Amino acid sequence: MLAEELRRIAGPALRELTGHPFWSGLKDGSLPGAALERFVQQDTSHLLPAFARILLRCAAMTRDDGHALLLAHAATATIEARDRLRREFTALAPGFGIPLPSTTAPVRRSTREQCDFYAAAAARSLAAGIGAVLPMVWFNLPLSDDLRDRQAPGGCYGGWIAAYHPGDGFRAVVPAFLDLAEQVGEQRAVVENFAVGVRYELAFAEAAWSGG
Repeated sequence: MLAEELRRIAGPALRELTGHPFWSGLKDGSLPGAALERFVQQDTSHLLPAFARILLRCAAMTRDDGHALLLAHAATATIEARDRLRREFTALAPGFGIPLPSTTAPVRRSTREQCDFYAAAAARSLAAGIGAVLPMVWFNLPLSDDLRDRQAPGGCYGGWIAAYHPGDGFRAVVPAFLDLAEQVGEQRAVVENFAVGVRYELAFAEAAWSGG
């Protein structure tokens, strides 16, 4: 079954991500402000817009109206989340002792590679595109839950952690995307690109942490 195969890939990656110095540093307050700045700059300036575009390309490829609505709504929600996160970070950044975010931050190599991966996946097929977007959709809530539930009391990043959480309404999104993935066919393409996308999620956290 497709969902079971995807869970076998997702489980170890999620455990690695929640224990990564970037995410664990957010939880305990030890993360250098520059690392959070890099994350927010690359996420809001480049990665989230590219993610919205692949969702729209997938929406244009599907012949199922329900799938098109799901994908188009997710694209709109992604841009709205980008704008909200940028506003929240702008308000919080002075308290972290880091610069205000720029809307023209140059793209870093690892971010560019991930954006290129999205574009190539959407150009290949609908199934490949869905496989590419699934890791970000899937990992968003468990990472956010882990931050919210395991943060150190009184930690300096509490305001950002609260702002970053997508809300409990997001819990219905992952099952909807899994249902979509089951129905698009070419399940091997879904799995292959899901595995690649998972590696990019890990690389994004590492680049924010290390400055790579």
